[in-house]
Amino acid sequence: MKPRFYALLICIVFIACKKEPAPVLPGPSANHWGVADALQNGIPWKANPLCSWQDSIEHTAFIHLDSFSTRWTEILSFSEVPCIPGTYEIRPSTWPEDGIPSAYFHYWNYDFAAATYTPLEGSGNRLVVESYDPVSREIKGLFDVVMVLQQWQGYPEAPDTIRFINGKFHGRLY
Repeated sequence: MKPRFYALLICIVFIACKKEPAPVLPGPSANHWGVADALQNGIPWKANPLCSWQDSIEHTAFIHLDSFSTRWTEILSFSEVPCIPGTYEIRPSTWPEDGIPSAYFHYWNYDFAAATYTPLEGSGNRLVVESYDPVSREIKGLFDVVMVLQQWQGYPEAPDTIRFINGKFHGRLY
């Protein structure tokens, strides 16, 4: 009698235990297209570009460079980027937007920013739009930015400064 009771108890325990689904790791969306890379604090860094129009008359763009890992999604974003070849100084983001290219960087943990960075003013931050093709909507460029920590929550090991040098991107605006 006891063996049947224990066998039944074991079956009930196994049936009652729900297996947790594996977490869905972040990754590129259907709108990510192209390649991007840089040296991040001297270490090779790769990202997936997500580029979009910023205004309705298609003169400026958002360029998000998303790097996915099992712990964080790193997002280096440039906003108000002219779709005209040239070299542009990058500064901290402003609101309301004023037509001057700006940037920010975040460590994201699924749905919240674990650390937020803005460009260090006076450090030679720049973005170069090498080319833009209005037919294919492809944009290519270079960047060098130094980002400083503004706030963190949930990432106490966040470095106080992040340097992106020799950065390149090639994306398509959607």
